[in-house]
Amino acid sequence: MSKKLLLSIFCVFSSLLSFSQTDVYKGRTLRNGIETNSYFLLEKIDEKDLKTYLSTWLDDYGKLTEDRKLGFRLEKLKGNKWSEQLTAVEVKLLETKKYSKVLFYFVDRNNQALRNTELRDIDAIEFIEDFKIYAENQEKFKLASFNMAAAADDLKDAQKEFEKTKKSLEKNLTEQEKLGKKLDSSPELMAKALAEKSEIVDQIVAETPAATPEQDLKKASEKKEKEIQKIKKDAEKAESKLGKKEQEFKNLQELLNNNKRNVKALEAVLQDAEIIFRKLEKVK
Repeated sequence: MSKKLLLSIFCVFSSLLSFSQTDVYKGRTLRNGIETNSYFLLEKIDEKDLKTYLSTWLDDYGKLTEDRKLGFRLEKLKGNKWSEQLTAVEVKLLETKKYSKVLFYFVDRNNQALRNTELRDIDAIEFIEDFKIYAENQEKFKLASFNMAAAADDLKDAQKEFEKTKKSLEKNLTEQEKLGKKLDSSPELMAKALAEKSEIVDQIVAETPAATPEQDLKKASEKKEKEIQKIKKDAEKAESKLGKKEQEFKNLQELLNNNKRNVKALEAVLQDAEIIFRKLEKVK
């Protein structure tokens, strides 16, 4: 076997090996209606974002123009070290429902795609992989932004819940104070009502005729009895409500402590999300 043939086999093997280790593919596609070899990426990135990434990244490599139908065209390449025949790089984005295909054409001054002898695969792959790394970093940064925003929203919701529980606790205490005062005043009201009823009864049973007719005294006595029963029922109701409020207070205390722990935990979550965001911001 000749040395030339061995060298050719080695070059083909090396090319296949390098392609197996990359996400850059090489294959035939239609360019301006003509079958042409191209390099391409298969991506799951949103088309709008992908266009933005391409525009920003390509702009650093030369004069960039964009056509709605033809895609991007990069000319006057900065630091072209890949091929003397290389005049421009065309990039076209094909969008499907499931993925995006990013096509790269390396063309000469006659707008013809360069042949294998005019452009090494490894140079084209390196150029395209740089873009892929850039796009992936942009996606990671975008996701980190979403993650940080979600963490901030979760913390905000937890803080609102904490404040809501805190207000409920304060309201509970105010209501307990009112019920306590009501219970404290009940014995005094009861004593006064009983004393007034006793006076009325004394007038009814007295041997000396009272100034007020007996019928009116009986009505006054019945009315006072109703007042006494109402004071008694109000006191029982207030006592029952107070018991419920005391239990509610304990539950609210426990809930407030849980809310406080949630806020503290979510503050830590947000802090970690911000660290990730700043880290990716440096490399985007």
